[in-house]
Amino acid sequence: MGTVAAEFNTRLKTRHKAKLVGMFVHESSRGLGAGAMLTRAVLAAARDRSEIRVVTLTVTEGNSPAIRLYERCGFLQFGVEPMAIATPRGDRSKVHMWLALGEPNAKLALPALE
Repeated sequence: MGTVAAEFNTRLKTRHKAKLVGMFVHESSRGLGAGAMLTRAVLAAARDRSEIRVVTLTVTEGNSPAIRLYERCGFLQFGVEPMAIATPRGDRSKVHMWLALGEPNAKLALPALE
């Protein structure tokens, strides 16, 4: 299926933020709702912590399926970091996204799992 992790800040000025990191969906599970389920799990974990008000993430620029998934989950893009990672095929940019929990963009307009 897949895996995902969440990082929770402990520093006083940033402990209101969580970060979705390391999302991976096995090829055989793509397009079947696995990514939506994993994203829901991270958002549920964030909502379980009363201090968390914002969830952020980055996604490699050009990964349109992932960007569409996160947008369906309510995440908004707020910038692109050029040359964020170096790969054997060259430098890649990262799209930065955020979701304010409890705000209008936090609606989970996700496809139903069957």
